[in-house]
Amino acid sequence: MVQQKTLPAADNQLLDVATFELKSGATLIEASAGTGKTYTIQYIVLDLLFKGLSLSEILVVTFTEAATKELADRLQSFLTNVHSVLSGASVTAEDSLRAVLDRAIAAQGEAAVQNCLRRALLEIDQAAIYTIHGFCQRALQENAFAADANFDA
Repeated sequence: MVQQKTLPAADNQLLDVATFELKSGATLIEASAGTGKTYTIQYIVLDLLFKGLSLSEILVVTFTEAATKELADRLQSFLTNVHSVLSGASVTAEDSLRAVLDRAIAAQGEAAVQNCLRRALLEIDQAAIYTIHGFCQRALQENAFAADANFDA
């Protein structure tokens, strides 16, 4: 069971990927193994893309290198599938995906949604998916002057 926690609010709610709307702030997904964290993250990323963010502006932090690799691979596959569904190349899509696409198309128009997905697929290598250690190392390297640290930290 995946829950959305928008920090610093204290109220937890079950997350339905077909109908959810992200609130401002950080979103924490807290769930046991095999409960759909990666599946949910895919939809959160899709929602953020439809709200105008690029993949490089979305940070996903995981615990292990294996989880990072799996998430990056599954996100690319998911976005490719979403693009196929939207372009008509694939007619099979789960109800949740259809609901998300219908909502985005109603809000922005089909051409804007297609452009958003094309841009995301072109930027897939820039997706900011890191382990905690990897993110901290990147932050220190990019902000060495502000952190008063060595560039090789």
